Amino acid sequence: TIYKHVPYEVKVPVDKPYTVHVPVPYTVHVQKLVPYEVVKHVPYPINMFVDRPYTVLVPYEKRVPYMVERPIPYPVSVPVDKPYQVIVEKRIPFTVNKPVPYIVHKPVPYQVKVPQRIGVPVPYPAGSQTEKPFDYNSWRPIINKVSGSKPEYNFYRSENHHGGHKFN
Repeated sequence: TIYKHVPYEVKVPVDKPYTVHVPVPYTVHVQKLVPYEVVKHVPYPINMFVDRPYTVLVPYEKRVPYMVERPIPYPVSVPVDKPYQVIVEKRIPFTVNKPVPYIVHKPVPYQVKVPQRIGVPVPYPAGSQTEKPFDYNSWRPIINKVSGSKPEYNFYRSENHHGGHKFN
């Protein structure tokens, strides 16, 4: 019955990519809730709506990010959007068709590169410089090692000087 009502709706191109792409598992869930509401609300233009829930609405939800961008932009965008918006418009056409490709493609790469550049250069110079001056410890040991014997003897001499000339 569906093929008879959908022949002149030009669902052939839409059916091919959608029906071929995993429409079986999803069709079971949607057919239970959608077919009843759609058949009652849309008894006349069933040829358009029958294809939507029975074949297209199912994969449409699953293949939105992949299949919607390719099949719809060409000749399917106009006829497919109309029947889809009735049920899919609530979850997909608004959130996936427009916001996803625009907000994800542009803002994501920008927001990711900008924070990393601003965050990495500042911590590196500041953190490394703050820790490199920490070489002050290595700088002191070097002086202590180089002049370690002299200061010790000098200190001992001064102490011996005050205490007595025994070690001197």
